[in-house]
Amino acid sequence: MKVLLQHVAHARSGDKGNTSNISVIAYAPELYPYLKEQLTAERFKAFYAGVVTGAVNRYVIDHLWAMNFVAQGALGGGVSRSLCLDNYGKSLSARVLAFELDIPDNLRDRLRGLSEDRFDPSLWRELAAAGLLDAAELGLLDQCTILVEFGRANLTRMGRPWARIEAADPTRLGWPREAPYDRVLVSAAPRTLPEELVDQLVDGGRMVIPVFGTMLLVRRTGAATEVSEHGGYRFVPLR
Repeated sequence: MKVLLQHVAHARSGDKGNTSNISVIAYAPELYPYLKEQLTAERFKAFYAGVVTGAVNRYVIDHLWAMNFVAQGALGGGVSRSLCLDNYGKSLSARVLAFELDIPDNLRDRLRGLSEDRFDPSLWRELAAAGLLDAAELGLLDQCTILVEFGRANLTRMGRPWARIEAADPTRLGWPREAPYDRVLVSAAPRTLPEELVDQLVDGGRMVIPVFGTMLLVRRTGAATEVSEHGGYRFVPLR
């Protein structure tokens, strides 16, 4: 059966200059041979096409059921030069968790967090809260051009014509040129609720946004705005 790497192993990343090292550690010794066989240095680099521009070296640590990938040219020039929000590349280890593996059915009980529909439950909850599971079209914005190119390549590879990713305009919030929207999901935290984003909702539209440590659900009805709080969360600042 095909499963995402997140069910087979966990991952950690570090940085040194423009080089990122990403460690992948299997959850069980029975899973490690399949991880080692399928996640090669060549496939790793191909998976990070558009992000990793240099050589990739893989170091296996069999007694720990682990592998360490050293990827050169992976941080947009390095911490002091990169314009990416994640200039340390901490999210790169999370990305590899979406790599697809073939695992025998008889090892299903060794996998972790495998739901019946094989969909990441945390992402499911986030999309469901924003009402995006029924969206006919999905648009995403990012200020990092490297991630935009990476995301576009992945959407093409996975055949998702109803979704697209655009480079954000640093002078304004959201994507007003195609507003209004039925649903808006914000993954960075402003200090106050931005009226500029609220104005991009249709009548009856909803927005999920973390504001100064609190997750808010914003509903727009005509000229009125209803805001409810849904727990404490920590996000990167909205720039």
